[in-house]
Amino acid sequence: MVYSLYLQLKSITVNINQFASLVTREEGLKKSITVAQVKEVLRIVNKRTFGLLYGIIRLLMLTIIFSSALLAQTPINYWTADNGTNPANQVIDSRGAYNLNYASYSPGTVHIANTDPKVGNYIQLRSDNSIIQASGSTFPITSSFCIEFLLRVTHDWSGGEFMQDKGGAFSIWFELPSNGYAIPSVVFGTNTGNNVWDELRLSFDGIGRKNYGWWADGNWHHFVFQYNAATGLKEIWIDAERPTTDFYKNTAPGNISRSNTALGIILNTTTTYRRINADIDELAIYNTTLSQYMIQQHVQNVNAGQHYATSTSINTFATVSPTTSPIDTMEYAIGFSNQSVTYSGNSIIATKQPNTTAVNQLKKYPLARYRTGYSIPYLFNWCDLTYMAGKGQTLPAVTTPVLFSTISTSQYLQNITDLLHETTYNWNTAIASPEVGRTNEYGNINSYANSRIAKFANDSNQYPNTLITLKAQIGGCLECSKSLANNYYLQNSSGQFLTPDGNVTGTQSQKVLRPSNNPIDFIQDGNTMKSMVQAYVNALTSRQATNRINEINENGEVLAWLTNGAMSLDPTVVSDKNSSGLSWEDYQGQRFYELEKTSYRDVIFSINGLQNSTFSQYQINGFPEYKFKWSRARQVFTYKYNNQYLSTGDLYPIYPYGWRNITGAWNGIRHFTKARQAEIAVNDTMFRPFINAGFNYNEAVTVRPAQYLGMLKIMTGLGAISFYNGYFTIAQPFQIPANWIWQAAVPSYAQALITKVESIYKNSYLLNGDGTWNPDDAASGVSYLYNGGDYRKPVVVRKWNNGNKYLIYTAFMNNTNMTDTMTYTGNVVISFDGINNMTLQTRRQGSVYLFDNTVNPPTIVQLDGWHERYHPERWSQDLIIEGELADAGTYTVKTEGAAGYNFSSFNSYITQSVASPVTYNVQIPESSPATRYVWLRARNKTGSAVNATIAITGLPGKTIGCITSTSWQWYRVENATSTPISYTLSAKGKYNLTITPSNSNLEIDKIALLSSSADVYGALATFCSSVTATITPSGATTFCNGDSVTLSLNSADSYLWSTGATTQSIVVKTSGSYFGTVTIGGNQGVASPVTVTVNAIPSATITAGGAITFCPNGSVVLTAGSGSGYSYQWKKGGVNIGLATGQSYTANTAGAYSCQVTANGCSATSSDITVSILTSPTATITPSGATTFCSGGSVTLTSSSATSYLWSNAATTQSVNITASGTYAVTVTASNGCTATSTSVTVTVTSSPVAIISSPQTSICSGGSVLLTAQTGAGYSYQWKANGVNISGATGSTYSATTSSSYTCVITASGCSATSNSISISVTPLPTTANAGVDQTICVDSTFLSANTPVNGSGSWTKVSGSGVIQQPSNPNSKVVGLLVGTSVFRWTITNSPCTASTDDIAINRTATSAVGVSISASPNPFCNGATVSFLATPVNGGLATFQWKKNNVNVGSNINTYSGVFNDNDSVWVVMTSSLGCATGSPATSNKIYLDSSVVSAVASAMTATSFCNGDSVRLSVTNTAGYTWQWQNTSGNILGATDSFYVAKTSGAYKAVVTNSGGCSATSNTISVTVNTLPTAIITPQGSTSFCSGGNVTLTSSSATSYMWSTMETTQSISVSTPGTYTVTVTDGNGCTAVSAPITISTGALPSATITPNTTVSLCPGGLQVFYANTGAGLSYRWYKDGFLVSNVADNYSATTAGKYYVVVTNAASCSKSSDTVQVNISTPFTPTISNSRPLSFCGNDSTVLTSSSGSTYLWSTGATSQSIIVKTSGAFSVTVTSGGCTAMSSVVTVTAGSATTPTITSPTPLVVCANGTVTLNSSNANSYKWNTGATTRSIAAGQGTYYVTASYANGCSATSSSVTVTDTCIATDCGVPFGLYTTNISKVRFCFVRNCGYARANWSHGNFTAEYYTLYYKNLRSGEVISVRKEGYMRRAYMYNLQNDTNYEWWLTATCNGVETDISQKMRFKTKR
Repeated sequence: MVYSLYLQLKSITVNINQFASLVTREEGLKKSITVAQVKEVLRIVNKRTFGLLYGIIRLLMLTIIFSSALLAQTPINYWTADNGTNPANQVIDSRGAYNLNYASYSPGTVHIANTDPKVGNYIQLRSDNSIIQASGSTFPITSSFCIEFLLRVTHDWSGGEFMQDKGGAFSIWFELPSNGYAIPSVVFGTNTGNNVWDELRLSFDGIGRKNYGWWADGNWHHFVFQYNAATGLKEIWIDAERPTTDFYKNTAPGNISRSNTALGIILNTTTTYRRINADIDELAIYNTTLSQYMIQQHVQNVNAGQHYATSTSINTFATVSPTTSPIDTMEYAIGFSNQSVTYSGNSIIATKQPNTTAVNQLKKYPLARYRTGYSIPYLFNWCDLTYMAGKGQTLPAVTTPVLFSTISTSQYLQNITDLLHETTYNWNTAIASPEVGRTNEYGNINSYANSRIAKFANDSNQYPNTLITLKAQIGGCLECSKSLANNYYLQNSSGQFLTPDGNVTGTQSQKVLRPSNNPIDFIQDGNTMKSMVQAYVNALTSRQATNRINEINENGEVLAWLTNGAMSLDPTVVSDKNSSGLSWEDYQGQRFYELEKTSYRDVIFSINGLQNSTFSQYQINGFPEYKFKWSRARQVFTYKYNNQYLSTGDLYPIYPYGWRNITGAWNGIRHFTKARQAEIAVNDTMFRPFINAGFNYNEAVTVRPAQYLGMLKIMTGLGAISFYNGYFTIAQPFQIPANWIWQAAVPSYAQALITKVESIYKNSYLLNGDGTWNPDDAASGVSYLYNGGDYRKPVVVRKWNNGNKYLIYTAFMNNTNMTDTMTYTGNVVISFDGINNMTLQTRRQGSVYLFDNTVNPPTIVQLDGWHERYHPERWSQDLIIEGELADAGTYTVKTEGAAGYNFSSFNSYITQSVASPVTYNVQIPESSPATRYVWLRARNKTGSAVNATIAITGLPGKTIGCITSTSWQWYRVENATSTPISYTLSAKGKYNLTITPSNSNLEIDKIALLSSSADVYGALATFCSSVTATITPSGATTFCNGDSVTLSLNSADSYLWSTGATTQSIVVKTSGSYFGTVTIGGNQGVASPVTVTVNAIPSATITAGGAITFCPNGSVVLTAGSGSGYSYQWKKGGVNIGLATGQSYTANTAGAYSCQVTANGCSATSSDITVSILTSPTATITPSGATTFCSGGSVTLTSSSATSYLWSNAATTQSVNITASGTYAVTVTASNGCTATSTSVTVTVTSSPVAIISSPQTSICSGGSVLLTAQTGAGYSYQWKANGVNISGATGSTYSATTSSSYTCVITASGCSATSNSISISVTPLPTTANAGVDQTICVDSTFLSANTPVNGSGSWTKVSGSGVIQQPSNPNSKVVGLLVGTSVFRWTITNSPCTASTDDIAINRTATSAVGVSISASPNPFCNGATVSFLATPVNGGLATFQWKKNNVNVGSNINTYSGVFNDNDSVWVVMTSSLGCATGSPATSNKIYLDSSVVSAVASAMTATSFCNGDSVRLSVTNTAGYTWQWQNTSGNILGATDSFYVAKTSGAYKAVVTNSGGCSATSNTISVTVNTLPTAIITPQGSTSFCSGGNVTLTSSSATSYMWSTMETTQSISVSTPGTYTVTVTDGNGCTAVSAPITISTGALPSATITPNTTVSLCPGGLQVFYANTGAGLSYRWYKDGFLVSNVADNYSATTAGKYYVVVTNAASCSKSSDTVQVNISTPFTPTISNSRPLSFCGNDSTVLTSSSGSTYLWSTGATSQSIIVKTSGAFSVTVTSGGCTAMSSVVTVTAGSATTPTITSPTPLVVCANGTVTLNSSNANSYKWNTGATTRSIAAGQGTYYVTASYANGCSATSSSVTVTDTCIATDCGVPFGLYTTNISKVRFCFVRNCGYARANWSHGNFTAEYYTLYYKNLRSGEVISVRKEGYMRRAYMYNLQNDTNYEWWLTATCNGVETDISQKMRFKTKR
């Protein structure tokens, strides 16, 4: 029978291997079914068909297989390393099979350890050992097998071969990211299927659980490698997880094979360089595979410190998360902690909110130290500022417990303003973008974030402004659309749509746009965004008119990048590409640029206000894959820096191990080393990436600030000169801003370093690197990265273009935040550019160096030594500045302490060959202490004394005296005051700290600005004889170019200026900082620098914005030249115009205008521009009749005469006919182009009333009404009609209609009527009342509704709430399907429009079947042995459940949900619950099983410092600190209140111990520590005499006895002698080393009074004068005055001296101390009398004069008020002079002057002054004593012919005067005064025309020999208008101008001459024509 079945089975085409795998999978077995087991079943089966065969096999197989399943989970080898203490026994196989032999290979060592184990001891695999399975044995497996172990990688983990079969059956090895591999991997290789080698390679590329940091973190992890020969399945399990398909592989089934006959297995390969460094434990080998349940069981075992179990009751698989090690909380914000929260129903780990806001935390960070005057780009804050300000915190709580407290809208809006100020002012960040499109409200700062941002932008023009646009998020985005016409999408020749890779797709979402599309078709996207941007631009009213926004950045990510293969499949694209003549890469990049430019960028930038703005776009860079070609795509940018395009890739490492990614969702540094190649190839040497450290709500798993800073330094080394700084809120619950605000600061720390070496950085290039980072790097010859000896230590080197100077960037990149695998610092060794094996230190936060190999020996400077590796909030607020990082000054850097190129330890400093100031930029954050103590670490290079003067901006300098030590010392004591140098800074911000040495001997190492006054560095106090150096300017130090100032040093022996001058004074004419050194008696003092600013004189020019000749009411804008800081004052006729102080002035009156321009106090005045005003015409209106009439009438309005007319109704005739009411005016234009507007005339036309009626609706429901409303107006009356019939009584302006009719209204006003429009009203019946039926309760997902059928109207169903789909909404009995568990409400609505609908609701409740479950918890667990443990069962859908408790599989307890008992270690408890619910499923349910764990408490106490100390000190005691422990410290009195930490600070004597309790309540008491507190000595000062004495005295102070003494004067003897006032203390030390400080003792001295005499210089008195001397005054002072040594007064504090002599005063104070003043000499001058001399007689006539001159003196005052020595006298009077000479004054005698006068004569004639031929007229003089005519006549009258005459008259006083002249004319030649017609020569010259109307002119010229007319008249006539203009010129003129000539016009002109009143034409009429 069996044989027959066997023959029949052979004909069945079934593969037994596949069948075994199928059964295993289908049955969910805990182990694989082997082929042998299947064959065993087949032996006893006697059925023929396959279906019956499977059924029988299933039954028999389950019986056979499960009977042996548990036995199959037992290892055949198991090495636990826990066999005694002898290392030789630690490798014993606990299964008794094969021990491990560690002596087979040299050196034959084994390492057993128990440091932080998982389960007992463990084996250390190191590079010096290989562990071999016992010699002579073989790997005891032929088919399926499993290798299981615990692994912990070490810090020097380098990968290698972990285990292998010597015969080549299998191998397990680890590959790390090193020279050979870019991605860490675990590899499982097997020799299966006839010696076919197969590998399962699990690459940890950082995605999901394939996280290298998951297991390579220095913690214990559980690994399983297994192979199923029956199925071919290979698997790798880590910590009971096999999360992705990468962790397993299906191969061909088959037994394992061997490639040779060698026996045994090897742990840690025999090849030394392939050995790994790791710890292993619990190594087991199985001859079967483990089920997932058993793997999970073993993880639970080892986590509990147990060896592997051989059976399990686990029947549900749950993921076991990997264990983690501690993190360093110093890398997180103060107050950091994680907590388990519930979010959207899920339990997550999230970081809670610190106790501060984001902006307040940011203010605590040390500032970035940008160098003053830098010119690198701003940082772009690419974020939604509202979330950074805490907007998410205004939402309802999204987590339980709440992650953060909510804040108000007003608070987060204020946070926005604060953040904008802080980031722009302190962090070089541009103004962040509003969210365009979210709202166009920019004017309400109390409600909208956008309004806050806009206001800040308007108020802060000094900061750049930025904007983010997101095309993908605009409504109706065409580029994003998948529903355009088919011809827009990529498709093959068959019309099938293609994916970016060229695959055919039928999925709508996978369609992609063709690159050949016309950009114009997508312009809608640009217009949509334009409207959004326009709203923001409109709000920026205060920013620069053409640059409202400095940069707009588009997010992009819309247009898909296509492979060449995909594009080549589309015929349309191929044709377009071929026509372009470009390669595929160039073609696609060019089309991308054209689309973005045409349809988007240029559309937005057509907005007025963006003319000078720039554009950039995200994710455009030179990476060779998945990116548009850089050289083409970059053209879309208009933003450039140094004429370079800056690429915009993204660095988003997110997790610690992501720093190095090449490509993927989040790019790392390697991505950029690839991208940079294409960018640098087109000379774009710099770039500007998008960056973000991470945005997970669990900070512990994301990149920390220090590592992020290190990454950004590497990026700046690669050329990142700026960053788009991302702050994202894509991970919810929203990240808490205060936890992530450091991302706004860290980029500044990296960027600021560039400013320290800006010139070198901008003029440098990247060295290629060593090509060891990736194989393709070596192949291309370009890497840009150097391997610093460890793949975690990248190095970037930039070389200066002009020589061998290098910028070196390195960082220590860890793959985890876990402290036990963390390395914070280390050395890198690199060779580059001919320099071999340079050694530098690298750090987690990165290190940046400037290496100068142009000098010998070379120097190196670390630019970032002050950067710390902690969270910036924890950085020191103190400023430690390396001397060599000076921001200004002339100095040389030197380096010491280096050996060759080994700079792992070095010191650099600065020195000078010529002393000059050195300046350091200092930035003080807002939260810093105001007072800073200044330290200087310096030395003297020769030993010859040098002083150093320290000054901070705006504060006086302070000098450290006599620095003579030639070794490095810290100094801080001011020479003048003997106190530490400190400055109190009243405002936080940016300062300059300047150090000025007195000579070139000073060398500077460091400068420190500390907030503490403590002597933390042990300063060396040095003092010199005090030499004060001051500079006195002769005047203002800020002046205009061409002026100067004299700077003078105080008097000294010698001088040395910073200019090199050695005189006491220097004349300064140029800007600069000047200081000087004075030397007195060999001591030097350095004066604080004086800054001289020389301002340029501004350029003063003005230009007219139009014609400067115009009509009245016209104007012209005059504009002055612009310049920085210019101010303006406009003038008219040289007089200031009030309030005219702008750059432009609108001139509307005639005159000469100029502008005075002032800048920095310097002024210049422009040349004049003359403005002329033309004559305006007159405009009047004359009506033809009345201007008020009825409709149909009219009136004619006529304008006054002019050249043209323009009426207010647009008519252009002189007269207009008016028929409508209105106000009419006319504007007339004269021939000169000027206009005038008439007074308005009002025309009133009485109209009929407006007859319009309206209704809110035309249909009403039965019983309702509608109000009809007529047009209202003054005096209106009404009559309503229905269907044309008057409605009785309906005479109001409204009527309520209730019936169906056609309604009108007749309206009457002022006797006129009009009938309105008609409105028809219809009446509709009400709808039937709705009835939805009765509520339902169902158990299925569908039901039928039952509502009433409408009589009036129609009904419809709608869903109100819940679930379900209504199949027929209009059917009253519709079916509802898809009902979910719960209550759903549906509404039946009957409508009959427009009547109100009737509704009724029905509730349908679907009851769900209930899945039953139960879980239990134990308390306490762990527990103390013998303690009672309580269990609580938590049922799910139990109803009134019953419970059966089980302990170690034995029923216990009662039928309730709790159970308590006493247990032993490893007891197990669970419960079986039976639900009482009728519809429940899964009942009875079995709970989880709890294994009980008893606890052992460790309590070891120790002291951190000595336990014997002085009173006031303390000792820190600590006791074992284990997670879950609590503590109570005790002394001899019992428990110490509040002492419940793992440490206690003991301050008093006693015996101390601690009671330690674990989480289970178990306790242990520690050892006792005795503490002794020594009493302090007594410190008393005893004075040996009075403590109050006069100046010059002294007293001895003696201390109480002690071992040693330290006085406040720094003296160390028991007694000291003091002579100066002050407070003195002594610190005494006893034999125990304890100290005490005495009470202060005050020494006061009776200081000598001040004795001053004023004045205190020699006094010269005039005879009879006196000098009052004054002494200084004060309480209790008395005075004695002396002359020539004799007392002259002892009465008052002043004395009047009247005689010559030497005077002084003796001042005595209340302490009877006296002091003499300086002596003052008084001299008496010799008497004198001034005299007056005269140059001419003291009597003279009319216009004559005399000069009066005083005798010599120093000043003069004449009785006339004149102050010169001489005066000119022309009038009579008495004159005297007061003369001052030698300080004395005297008056002269009086001198009298007499000045006579003469009356001017007049000439008269009794007849007209005309004669004929030789005729005469009589000329008479007015009366005088004598006469003299110009003819020589001396008579009063003369006869005069033709000619000119005047007379001189003399009077009795001897004075004379001459008359005006008169002319006598000969009338007989009047007709001949003009030349006969035709003898005149005439022409036109200098004809000028312009493009403005009426601005041309021409000059007429004439000539006529010797003939002269009285005057000439030039006439010119406009032949188009007929206008004639005349110009009159005097008879001697020969030319005249014709002005205001119109363009393109014919003119006629002629000339006349006028003689004796007769005008005669003297030329013919000539013509000319003007041109345009």
